[in-house]
Amino acid sequence: MKYRTKLFLTFSILVFISTFIALVIVYGESSRLLINQLRGQLLSVSVTAAASINGNEVEKINEENYKTSPYYQKLIKHLRVIRNANRRPDIYVQYLYIVKPKAKKNHFFFIADAEENPETVSKYGDLFPTIEELYQNINKPFIEPKMSHDHWGTWITAYSPIYNSDGKVVATLGADVSIKAISSKMHKLIAYGFIALVGSLIISVIIAHLLARLVTNSLSSLCETVSEIGDGNLKARSHLESNDEFDELSLAINTMAKGLEERERLKLGFARYVSQYVLEKIIKSDTPTILEGERRKVSIFFSDIRHFTSFSEQLPPEKVVRLLNQYFEKMIEIIFSHNGTLDKFIGDGIMVEFGAPLEDPEQERHAVRAAIHMQHELHSLSKKWVDEGYPQIDVGMGIHTGFAIVGNIGSDVRMEYTAVGDAVNVAARLEKSTKKLNKSILVSEETYKAIKDLDEFEFEDLGEIELAGRQQVIRAYAIVEDFSKEYPLNQAQPTKNKK
Repeated sequence: MKYRTKLFLTFSILVFISTFIALVIVYGESSRLLINQLRGQLLSVSVTAAASINGNEVEKINEENYKTSPYYQKLIKHLRVIRNANRRPDIYVQYLYIVKPKAKKNHFFFIADAEENPETVSKYGDLFPTIEELYQNINKPFIEPKMSHDHWGTWITAYSPIYNSDGKVVATLGADVSIKAISSKMHKLIAYGFIALVGSLIISVIIAHLLARLVTNSLSSLCETVSEIGDGNLKARSHLESNDEFDELSLAINTMAKGLEERERLKLGFARYVSQYVLEKIIKSDTPTILEGERRKVSIFFSDIRHFTSFSEQLPPEKVVRLLNQYFEKMIEIIFSHNGTLDKFIGDGIMVEFGAPLEDPEQERHAVRAAIHMQHELHSLSKKWVDEGYPQIDVGMGIHTGFAIVGNIGSDVRMEYTAVGDAVNVAARLEKSTKKLNKSILVSEETYKAIKDLDEFEFEDLGEIELAGRQQVIRAYAIVEDFSKEYPLNQAQPTKNKK
């Protein structure tokens, strides 16, 4: 898809979405305002109607005499007059009635109903739906906070108390308004909104087309210039004068073309003195090759499979390679997940640096966690291998923290990224000592001091030990861990330090 099409579609979609969201907000707010306005009008109607009713006459109506009582007939006529007077364009009172609480709490019954339809009229004594809020607000005007629904429709209802001459509440007047009128108004609003949406979309499409064309014309000119340069015409130049970012890009492309032209001249001249192969290597090199390393603090990790020589004698070379590949694949994955840098494979052994080439303030913790994770994974691999007929495999690991020279070390012909120094020797000999001490993971005192207060690892103090080929003794610690359990990937194990 071309950029012009993307820009056109993006602009059109953004206008459509923003207009649609605006219409949704306007529709919601308009609905809320209309309903609140209707609720206020209805409450005013109910209060005015209740005030016009003689509460003393209502008290004289009862179940025995309501059919013949002149007060009842008068009340019905009065309710109809009030209802009809409030059937206006701005408010349409559908039902107007009077209810009274029964002796039982929260229960009301009808006293009078202004409805003429015999199928929907409520007679004296008919039960009124239980409304707890009405009972709680029986002494004051009250409008239901939520709309009510029945098979006749959706309603907003207001109630107002009817008082006798002594100021006592004798009944409650109710007024129902259907929200159909609001719905019709909102339908008109939706229609107008749809028209506005279509209109804005049409306008946005026209503007988006013009804008996309204006922008892509500059891009097309720049693309043509870059294409010519790519085809070898280093004298090609862009001639935009748009006074914007495209103009800046045009100047940058022209500068690049000029630089490539000068580089090509240098290349042709230098090719007289060196071979083409050497020339291409020099040109492609971003930075000069540096042989010297740098001195920095690192945590060196060594691991080695115990009895690998006798183990490899028992199996064909193909199976040994297959097993080693499975082993290295899992171990390297774990090393990388704990910010380690793979230095090299030494036969069946692995050398890793933590804290290089990038600084790592938690290098000791990452190194120990990597070792523990590797031992857990090795336990799982060993179970699988034993089931496949391979011998049991154990691995010793040594970790030491100290200063070493880290970097590209070698010659002009061959070099590798590695670490050199006494710290490397100590870590390697710690790993060798795991077999003699029958421990899986050994760490030096320098590594231990950096993580002893983390309350994450459990250590066994082995005291001072002698390392093969080294005169000075060092203090070593063994990691105490049940490697048969699954390694907790998401959290460190909450263990205590054992000194």
